[in-house]
Amino acid sequence: MQQYGAIACMFGMYYYETFMLKSHRRQPQLSGHEWVMATLNDTTACFNMFRMRRELFHDLHDLLVTKYGLTSTNKMMSVEALAMQVENRFQRSTETVSRKFKEVLDCVYRLAADIIKPKDPEFRTVHPRLRGARYAPFFHNCIGAIDGTHVQVIVSSAKMLQYVDRHGYASQNVMAVCDFDMRFTFAVAGWPGSVHDMRVFNDALTKYGDKFSHPPKGKFYLVDSGYPNRPGYLAPYKGTKYHLPEFRQGPGPSGKKEVFNYVHSSLRNVIERSFGVLKMKWRILKKLPSYPLVRLAY
Repeated sequence: MQQYGAIACMFGMYYYETFMLKSHRRQPQLSGHEWVMATLNDTTACFNMFRMRRELFHDLHDLLVTKYGLTSTNKMMSVEALAMQVENRFQRSTETVSRKFKEVLDCVYRLAADIIKPKDPEFRTVHPRLRGARYAPFFHNCIGAIDGTHVQVIVSSAKMLQYVDRHGYASQNVMAVCDFDMRFTFAVAGWPGSVHDMRVFNDALTKYGDKFSHPPKGKFYLVDSGYPNRPGYLAPYKGTKYHLPEFRQGPGPSGKKEVFNYVHSSLRNVIERSFGVLKMKWRILKKLPSYPLVRLAY
């Protein structure tokens, strides 16, 4: 009996320590709103966390509140909801985080619809960058550049194959257009990473043709060799050096085709720099949470 009693005692102690002896739930020292305000008041922390200055954060917040429907509730201030997009320290439930993410995303989407468009849909002026001797007069009618980029996504195993791109990870293929001020004027997202850029391009022109800024007669976009070379879309010569590192590592361009490709590449590089700035500013694109694809394709 003593043996059974000892065993029962051991099981009792195990059960108590495993299931009954719980430490108190850790509470954050600051509330979510207090943490946001403290971060905004620290210049370095503000930029590291939000990738923008405090004044710009407040301007974005005020714009989303006054024009695009971002609201506060009894449980969460609008400034905390906006800050929640970049930091997971608010001790909120998954349902709350997901719902607030969608609310802010809806507001940002409406904002984007107002700003992601050409300054002048008729493209009546020549951009100052194109007036220099390097590009004049051959690129005076150039109105921007088109390219695609990949943003990582988390998908189910059933969809993994179609979303795996040439780099071996799951992504969505995003096509965008930008001008020479590095402003995005059009974007379409949501295509699986395995899809070729040309298919995304054709879909943009057909499905979103009313929103796409088609080049007026005589004007053109710069595209790489993955896109068609036709009126309105100027591609480089194929089978000839094109990318800038190729020219930097060896002799300079020689012959009309290499000279053209070098100038074309140096000008079209604006879209690649724009993608770089986008991914640096919006840290969520670097480490994407597991949100539904329909939400990530905004």
